[in-house]
Amino acid sequence: MPSPETPTSGLSLEDKIDLLTEQVASLTARAERNDRQSEWIRDLTRDLRPVGYGATDLATRTLADYDDKGYFEFARALGGVLDQVVTGFTAEEIDQLGQNVVLILRTVKEMTQPEVMGLLRQTATAVQETEHEIAGQPTKPPSLFAIARQLRDPEVRIGLDRALGLLRSLSAGPATRPPT
Repeated sequence: MPSPETPTSGLSLEDKIDLLTEQVASLTARAERNDRQSEWIRDLTRDLRPVGYGATDLATRTLADYDDKGYFEFARALGGVLDQVVTGFTAEEIDQLGQNVVLILRTVKEMTQPEVMGLLRQTATAVQETEHEIAGQPTKPPSLFAIARQLRDPEVRIGLDRALGLLRSLSAGPATRPPT
Protein backbone atom coordinates (compact mmCIF):
# COMPACT_ATOMS: atom_id res chain seq x y z
CA MET A 1 0.00 0.00 0.00
CA PRO A 2 1.42 3.39 -0.99
CA SER A 3 2.29 5.87 1.71
CA PRO A 4 0.18 9.04 2.01
CA GLU A 5 3.04 11.12 0.50
CA THR A 6 2.93 9.35 -2.91
CA PRO A 7 1.39 11.25 -5.82
CA THR A 8 -1.01 8.39 -6.56
CA SER A 9 -2.65 8.45 -3.12
CA GLY A 10 -5.58 10.64 -4.31
CA LEU A 11 -6.22 8.67 -7.52
CA SER A 12 -8.95 6.18 -8.12
CA LEU A 13 -8.24 2.55 -8.87
CA GLU A 14 -8.97 3.08 -12.58
CA ASP A 15 -6.57 6.06 -12.72
CA LYS A 16 -3.93 3.97 -11.01
CA ILE A 17 -4.45 1.12 -13.49
CA ASP A 18 -4.25 3.61 -16.40
CA LEU A 19 -1.04 5.10 -14.98
CA LEU A 20 0.41 1.64 -14.47
CA THR A 21 -0.62 0.66 -18.02
CA GLU A 22 1.13 3.78 -19.42
CA GLN A 23 4.29 2.96 -17.47
CA VAL A 24 4.24 -0.65 -18.66
CA ALA A 25 3.69 0.55 -22.27
CA SER A 26 6.56 3.03 -21.90
CA LEU A 27 8.86 0.34 -20.48
CA THR A 28 7.79 -2.07 -23.23
CA ALA A 29 8.57 0.53 -25.93
CA ARG A 30 11.94 1.23 -24.32
CA ALA A 31 12.70 -2.50 -24.15
CA GLU A 32 11.77 -2.89 -27.83
CA ARG A 33 14.09 0.03 -28.75
CA ASN A 34 16.89 -1.53 -26.69
CA ASP A 35 16.24 -4.87 -28.37
CA ARG A 36 16.44 -3.24 -31.83
CA GLN A 37 19.67 -1.49 -30.84
CA SER A 38 21.04 -4.74 -29.47
CA GLU A 39 20.10 -6.47 -32.70
CA TRP A 40 21.80 -3.69 -34.70
CA ILE A 41 24.94 -4.07 -32.57
CA ARG A 42 24.85 -7.88 -33.02
CA ASP A 43 24.51 -7.40 -36.80
CA LEU A 44 27.34 -4.87 -36.85
CA THR A 45 29.56 -7.17 -34.79
CA ARG A 46 28.76 -10.09 -37.13
CA ASP A 47 29.54 -7.92 -40.20
CA LEU A 48 32.78 -6.52 -38.74
CA ARG A 49 34.11 -9.84 -37.46
CA PRO A 50 35.77 -10.79 -40.82
CA VAL A 51 37.35 -7.33 -41.01
CA GLY A 52 38.73 -7.81 -37.51
CA TYR A 53 40.12 -11.22 -38.43
CA GLY A 54 41.70 -9.74 -41.57
CA ALA A 55 43.22 -6.86 -39.61
CA THR A 56 44.57 -9.27 -37.00
CA ASP A 57 46.02 -11.48 -39.72
CA LEU A 58 47.61 -8.49 -41.48
CA ALA A 59 49.06 -7.17 -38.21
CA THR A 60 50.43 -10.61 -37.35
CA ARG A 61 52.05 -11.05 -40.77
CA THR A 62 53.50 -7.53 -40.70
CA LEU A 63 54.98 -8.02 -37.23
CA ALA A 64 56.40 -11.40 -38.31
CA ASP A 65 58.02 -9.72 -41.35
CA TYR A 66 59.51 -7.04 -39.10
CA ASP A 67 60.82 -9.75 -36.79
CA ASP A 68 62.32 -11.69 -39.73
CA LYS A 69 64.05 -8.52 -40.96
CA GLY A 70 65.48 -7.89 -37.50
CA TYR A 71 63.61 -4.71 -36.56
CA PHE A 72 62.92 -5.87 -33.00
CA GLU A 73 66.49 -7.04 -32.46
CA PHE A 74 67.69 -3.70 -33.83
CA ALA A 75 65.32 -1.84 -31.48
CA ARG A 76 66.65 -3.83 -28.50
CA ALA A 77 70.23 -3.02 -29.51
CA LEU A 78 69.30 0.63 -30.01
CA GLY A 79 67.83 0.59 -26.51
CA GLY A 80 71.20 -0.63 -25.24
CA VAL A 81 72.96 2.21 -27.06
CA LEU A 82 70.49 4.69 -25.61
CA ASP A 83 71.14 3.23 -22.17
CA GLN A 84 74.90 3.73 -22.67
CA VAL A 85 74.28 7.36 -23.71
CA VAL A 86 72.07 7.99 -20.69
CA THR A 87 74.50 6.40 -18.25
CA GLY A 88 77.65 7.65 -19.99
CA PHE A 89 76.84 11.36 -20.19
CA THR A 90 75.83 13.91 -17.62
CA ALA A 91 72.92 16.26 -18.20
CA GLU A 92 75.44 19.09 -18.68
CA GLU A 93 77.29 17.13 -21.37
CA ILE A 94 74.02 16.37 -23.19
CA ASP A 95 73.19 20.10 -23.00
CA GLN A 96 76.57 20.92 -24.56
CA LEU A 97 75.95 18.36 -27.31
CA GLY A 98 72.55 19.92 -27.90
CA GLN A 99 74.12 23.33 -28.29
CA ASN A 100 76.48 21.93 -30.94
CA VAL A 101 74.08 19.59 -32.72
CA VAL A 102 73.88 21.79 -35.85
CA LEU A 103 77.67 21.89 -36.12
CA ILE A 104 77.83 18.11 -35.56
CA LEU A 105 75.23 17.48 -38.27
CA ARG A 106 77.00 19.80 -40.73
CA THR A 107 80.25 17.95 -40.05
CA VAL A 108 78.60 14.58 -40.61
CA LYS A 109 76.99 15.93 -43.79
CA GLU A 110 80.37 17.10 -45.08
CA MET A 111 82.02 13.82 -44.11
CA THR A 112 79.48 11.82 -46.11
CA GLN A 113 80.34 13.56 -49.38
CA PRO A 114 81.65 11.05 -51.95
CA GLU A 115 85.12 12.64 -52.11
CA VAL A 116 85.58 12.51 -48.35
CA MET A 117 84.21 8.99 -48.10
CA GLY A 118 86.56 7.91 -50.89
CA LEU A 119 89.52 9.50 -49.13
CA LEU A 120 88.56 7.86 -45.82
CA ARG A 121 88.21 4.47 -47.51
CA GLN A 122 91.55 4.91 -49.27
CA THR A 123 93.18 5.93 -45.98
CA ALA A 124 91.70 2.97 -44.09
CA THR A 125 92.85 0.58 -46.82
CA ALA A 126 96.35 2.07 -46.78
CA VAL A 127 96.56 1.80 -42.99
CA GLN A 128 95.46 -1.86 -43.11
CA GLU A 129 97.97 -2.65 -45.87
CA THR A 130 100.76 -0.88 -44.02
CA GLU A 131 99.89 -2.73 -40.80
CA HIS A 132 100.06 -6.06 -42.67
CA GLU A 133 103.40 -5.11 -44.27
CA ILE A 134 105.08 -4.15 -41.02
CA ALA A 135 103.46 -6.82 -38.86
CA GLY A 136 106.39 -9.19 -39.25
CA GLN A 137 109.13 -6.55 -39.34
CA PRO A 138 110.93 -5.00 -36.39
CA THR A 139 109.77 -1.50 -35.49
CA LYS A 140 112.98 0.25 -36.45
CA PRO A 141 112.62 3.81 -37.76
CA PRO A 142 113.55 4.22 -41.44
CA SER A 143 116.83 5.94 -42.25
CA LEU A 144 116.89 9.38 -43.84
CA PHE A 145 118.16 7.77 -47.04
CA ALA A 146 115.18 5.35 -47.08
CA ILE A 147 112.83 8.30 -46.71
CA ALA A 148 114.67 10.26 -49.40
CA ARG A 149 114.43 7.23 -51.70
CA GLN A 150 110.62 7.21 -51.22
CA LEU A 151 110.46 10.88 -52.22
CA ARG A 152 111.45 9.86 -55.77
CA ASP A 153 108.06 8.12 -56.10
CA PRO A 154 105.53 10.60 -57.67
CA GLU A 155 102.62 9.07 -55.66
CA VAL A 156 104.52 9.66 -52.40
CA ARG A 157 105.17 13.29 -53.39
CA ILE A 158 101.48 13.80 -54.28
CA GLY A 159 100.40 12.25 -50.97
CA LEU A 160 102.94 14.36 -49.06
CA ASP A 161 101.67 17.50 -50.82
CA ARG A 162 98.09 16.64 -49.84
CA ALA A 163 99.11 15.95 -46.24
CA LEU A 164 100.98 19.25 -46.06
CA GLY A 165 97.96 21.06 -47.51
CA LEU A 166 95.77 19.47 -44.84
CA LEU A 167 98.22 20.50 -42.10
CA ARG A 168 98.29 24.03 -43.53
CA SER A 169 94.50 24.30 -43.40
CA LEU A 170 94.48 22.93 -39.83
CA SER A 171 97.00 25.53 -38.70
CA ALA A 172 94.64 28.33 -39.72
CA GLY A 173 92.46 27.46 -36.73
CA PRO A 174 88.68 27.60 -36.48
CA ALA A 175 88.56 31.37 -35.81
CA THR A 176 89.90 32.28 -39.26
CA ARG A 177 87.80 29.81 -41.25
CA PRO A 178 84.73 31.14 -43.03
CA PRO A 179 81.43 29.98 -41.48
CA THR A 180 79.59 27.22 -43.33
